[in-house]
Amino acid sequence: MAEERVQRRLAAILAADAAPPVALNGLLATTYVVVHFFVLFAVPLLLLPRDAAWGGVLVVFVLLTPFFWALAHETLHGNFHSDPCLNRAVGRVLCVLFGSSHRVLQFGHLLHHRLSRSSFDRIEVYDPRVESRARAALVYYFRVLIGPYMAEIGGCVVALLPQPAIRRVLALLFKTKGRDTPVIAPMAERAYLARDRLREIRIDSVAALTLTGFALWSYGPHWWMLVAALIGRGVVLSLNDNAAHYSTPLSEPNYALTLGLPRPFAGFMLNFNYHQAHHAAPRAPWNALPRLHAHAGDGVDGSWLAIICRQLKGPIPVDELPCHGPRHRYPHRPATASR
Repeated sequence: MAEERVQRRLAAILAADAAPPVALNGLLATTYVVVHFFVLFAVPLLLLPRDAAWGGVLVVFVLLTPFFWALAHETLHGNFHSDPCLNRAVGRVLCVLFGSSHRVLQFGHLLHHRLSRSSFDRIEVYDPRVESRARAALVYYFRVLIGPYMAEIGGCVVALLPQPAIRRVLALLFKTKGRDTPVIAPMAERAYLARDRLREIRIDSVAALTLTGFALWSYGPHWWMLVAALIGRGVVLSLNDNAAHYSTPLSEPNYALTLGLPRPFAGFMLNFNYHQAHHAAPRAPWNALPRLHAHAGDGVDGSWLAIICRQLKGPIPVDELPCHGPRHRYPHRPATASR
């Protein structure tokens, strides 16, 4: 009976669209924009000419990457604001500052929710009967250290190609990789090549590339500092991207790890560490995730730092993965439940 009460109460929470904290989100988005323009232009034009030590600001910029991504991520699910038009407009600005297009990031991220732990979305898994560990490790470490960020930036470049070339690239990138993966290429074509969408992606891509180009020009002889910061941002983003899914069961696509963080740090990451709660309820805004986690009665799977670092162990043979994860008391949700 107690279990049934938990299920009913949690189901009611998951069924309701919790209201996003609009005022706070607006303040955070303003901070996001101000910090980016400060780093991209104020630092090189006003501060570095006085003292190169101001380059240390870029270290803080890199460390803020989880916050930047978490806020942009809210817009990908429509959780930033209840008005879809405003949500997308703000999302476009945030994603351009992140170096990509909102449409590109949204398609890739929602595909992750739909195909989590399928043959298309399990970067650490390999079959020793098909490939060697050395080859699997080469691909894996590239993907876990910088791959997602490279894909986001590369999406901007691809969008500027002629449509036939874009179609060929999409067919190559999104080809079916196993029986558990649907035909993705036509979905990618609809997401990228529909007339209005392609125009939006190209506008955002030109904006992102132009902004980066002007920033590099602004840094002048210190250009390498910005390049190092962007690479650092890519590494931080990529390491966080798959951490909650590393070595999780293939049979449970909605399963993800919950990473332990002190409350202030969890708030800084907009509760992104409650990844199981997010996958159970992708339409829940960030402020609702701790409540979902508490009502589910789940524990923590390990500290954030430990779970991040364990990815460095490398790829895992498919037959060494756990068959089932620890019991979670979230009501069953289909893997496609996302915005």
